[in-house]
Amino acid sequence: MPSTSAPRNNRAKYQALDDEEEKQQFLYPDNGNFEHGLARPAGLSRTYRLLTALNIVILGLSIALAAHSFHFRATLVGNKGNALLKISDWYSPVHNLAQIDIIHARVNGTLLDTDHSIFRQPPSPQVDAAWDRIGSLLPHVISRADVVRLGKDPSKAARFPEDWDFGPEAYMAELDVMHTIHCLNAIRRDVHWRHYFGDRYPDGVFPELHRVHTDHCLYIVLQDLMCHATADMITTPWVDGQLNPFPDFNINRKCRDFEGIVRWHEQTAVTDMERYKALRKPEDVIPYRMSDEFHEKFGTDDGLFAPFHSHGGGHGHEGHMEAGIGTDGHKGHQ
Repeated sequence: MPSTSAPRNNRAKYQALDDEEEKQQFLYPDNGNFEHGLARPAGLSRTYRLLTALNIVILGLSIALAAHSFHFRATLVGNKGNALLKISDWYSPVHNLAQIDIIHARVNGTLLDTDHSIFRQPPSPQVDAAWDRIGSLLPHVISRADVVRLGKDPSKAARFPEDWDFGPEAYMAELDVMHTIHCLNAIRRDVHWRHYFGDRYPDGVFPELHRVHTDHCLYIVLQDLMCHATADMITTPWVDGQLNPFPDFNINRKCRDFEGIVRWHEQTAVTDMERYKALRKPEDVIPYRMSDEFHEKFGTDDGLFAPFHSHGGGHGHEGHMEAGIGTDGHKGHQ
């Protein structure tokens, strides 16, 4: 009989070869171009590379953005270059000229004079000098662009004559904080009116313009306090000798470095006040037209009242010309 084992062995051998070939085609199609793993179509490979590149770009941008955000926050928190003030305050050229640090301070709110501050002392030449220093109205030089950014009209703003050597676009300006303190000082002087005005007004009855100036100053100080309002809190502990809780006004605050502002003011202000007081309005300037009430208070119809704004510190209301009173009361332009 012919043997049947040989055909069976051959069929098994061929079947094994077919299975191996099918396995190779499944794992490595396209003639086995991939040495490992499943094969990827050519289009899918390009998409994979593009997505990888895009993810790298996004990662780089994310790192750069995070670094920029960290730097921006550090700049704001540290008020570097007055970055915080440039956001919170109106434009001021001083922001680009002097660093105004934010400092931690503790308010001395005691009812009694525990630290013997000169600003709490009774009138004296030393006290007047201290108040005059922090309320100095000496002028500064600003540019035309500064005037515009301050929201004012350069055609109305006063300029220094060119022979002052400040340039053709040198405008006059004052620090607002100094004027506010000047006003507070004027109110202080009214509190001590017998010392400052007793000889001229022994009955304590002041001229109308004096009262107008005091009212102006009260309102200036009020507006400044409301504008710079904070949410600082005052606690009320129990103290000896009081039936009810007594407010503790010695609070912690974050403040602008006022002494830094004063130092900048003293270093850069125009100090030739005799020459400054001799300045007169140029003939080609069209001034603001003031109200009849304004002229009535100053006792003039032509607006040529003598200089009334005491830039050297100011002793008494009679030495203070209010530019603010002026433009508030105008009826329009001539």
